[in-house]
Amino acid sequence: MKTLLMPLLAITGCAPISLRPYELDAVKYAAQEAGQAADFAGVADTSTYPAVVRSALQGNSEDLSRVFKVSTVADAAGADLQSDILRALLLTLGDTNFSTHLSREPLLVQKNNFNLLAYSMGSEFRHYSSTARLIDRTAR
Repeated sequence: MKTLLMPLLAITGCAPISLRPYELDAVKYAAQEAGQAADFAGVADTSTYPAVVRSALQGNSEDLSRVFKVSTVADAAGADLQSDILRALLLTLGDTNFSTHLSREPLLVQKNNFNLLAYSMGSEFRHYSSTARLIDRTAR
C-alpha cells in the first residue's frame, strides 16, 4: 500500500497523515480529467490543480473559488471526477462553510456546482441544510 501511495503523494505534494480517504481521492482526481478541465478554465494547469484542490480542502478561499469555477467547464469524465471533488469539499469543510464560500460565486458557477454535487450525492446533499437552502434560492 505504501509503495502505491508514495508516487501519488509526491505528485500531489500531500502528506499521507493529514488526508482522509475521500480527500486523498479528491486530490488524485484533480490530477486526472478534472485537472484538464481546470486547465481549460484557466484556473490551473493539470499539474497544479491537485495542489489547488488540497489547499481548498484546507479552507483556502481563493482556491475554493478556483475549484468552483472548474465546474463550469467540466464535462464527461472530468465532470464525474469534479463532482467527487465537490463532495469531498462539502464533507471536509462542513455545510455552513461550504455554502458560505459557494454563495459568494456568480449564479452560473453556483448552479453548475449544485448540478455536479447533486450528481455525486443524489438526494443526500439535502441533509446539508445550508447548502440545500442555497440551492433552493438559486433555483428561483
